[in-house]
Amino acid sequence: MKRYWTTVLAYSKNVATTGALFETSKLVVKEMTHLVTPHQAQVIIELGAGHGNITEGILQKMHPDSILLAFELHSEFCDELKARISDRRLHVINDSADKIKSYLAKHQLQHADVVISALPLVVIPNEVVDSILQQTKDVLQNKGHYLQVSYSLIIQKKLKSFFGKVNKKMVLLNAPPAVVYTCQAQ
Repeated sequence: MKRYWTTVLAYSKNVATTGALFETSKLVVKEMTHLVTPHQAQVIIELGAGHGNITEGILQKMHPDSILLAFELHSEFCDELKARISDRRLHVINDSADKIKSYLAKHQLQHADVVISALPLVVIPNEVVDSILQQTKDVLQNKGHYLQVSYSLIIQKKLKSFFGKVNKKMVLLNAPPAVVYTCQAQ
């Protein structure tokens, strides 16, 4: 319940950077993490980690040698993630998602295999969204994937302009119903 009220408070302070009023459902987490594999080491980036529902799902499926860079703009959410999740593979980054490239370099990483995003792209300024999507496309290794959860179909056109291949899956058993986009640059 505390996590709910923390989210409500963050949402009320700044709607443009807090994507949802409710926790992500297990069905959405399952869909968002379906490309994370325990069979090979991966570099995974999470954008908009929030309270860590998706973060936990990623960590449960990750290979022991994988690394997860989890971006979160709200410092209180970052503090909570660091206090609640103790995993050497997780690096919580209290910064904007449009700095993906600089943090990959800081961690001496060349690319990402999977980027998973819960960012509220429809309310973030267009130039910031463009920067995030371009950097995401740039850092994804060949055949890498970008997954985006959204509560609107509006973002589909934007995703298609950056990624040649975009598939969507509706998750109706979520409050509100969600769309999970799986994108791949071509």
